[in-house]
Amino acid sequence: MSFVKKAEEFFSEYKSYLPVLGRVLIVLTFVEDTYRIMTNWEMQLSFLEHSENNFSFPHFLAVPFLLFTLVAQALGGLLVILNKKIQFACTMLLVFMGFLILVYGFGMPEYVHHHGRLRFLFRSMSIIGGLLMLIADDRVRQAREANYFAGVPVLDPLKMANAMQLAGRGMLALMCFQFYTHGYVFGALCTLASVAVLAGFQTKYMALAMTLLLTVSNLVAHNFWDSHPDDYDAAIYFFFQDMSVMGGFILLISLGPGGISMDGKKSL
Repeated sequence: MSFVKKAEEFFSEYKSYLPVLGRVLIVLTFVEDTYRIMTNWEMQLSFLEHSENNFSFPHFLAVPFLLFTLVAQALGGLLVILNKKIQFACTMLLVFMGFLILVYGFGMPEYVHHHGRLRFLFRSMSIIGGLLMLIADDRVRQAREANYFAGVPVLDPLKMANAMQLAGRGMLALMCFQFYTHGYVFGALCTLASVAVLAGFQTKYMALAMTLLLTVSNLVAHNFWDSHPDDYDAAIYFFFQDMSVMGGFILLISLGPGGISMDGKKSL
């Protein structure tokens, strides 16, 4: 039996579990950050109000902003895990990610970013890509449940889903840029897989390859359980962010690349 046939049997056998696994993984960074805010409220407030920040908040704005981040992540993450109101939940999380990029990505001084500002932005965009895949998956599922495939109404929801899948693949592919810290060979392998994901070529296999490579990278680079106390907070934060990106790739394996892809054109 060929490797491809075995892989297809594996995907077929576990296909029903992939959306659940993808949803759980994609919200892990939001769950971790919710816990971080709840247990370090005063420190988080002080961080936002710090005078060195480009977007330093006065106290009367820092409190509602931090409350929003807490509620958006807790409620959005819970709804995603329960598979309820997915588009509403993802919209809340996308708004939060927008504020995260603006306030922490551009507003904080360079020394705050342990891996550099650019890598923070790439990782954040990859998480957004995973959320877009989740919205696309929900749109396709709703279209099927409403029997849209029987007639003309299928066009609008599926066109939007295809566009979201394309954007999601592009943002997930940005994750390859962080792998060059592990060496040029490892980085080149990830880049090739990411380019294939962006093009939608052999998407299931390339997304699986990225998931495996990201797993190895995460366990090696962000082993918070064995890190120095000074590095613990950063290590656990990046560990769960990478887990969320893995959730995006698993959703891509489950849903497929969509119609705007090489695989999608071959299936027409």
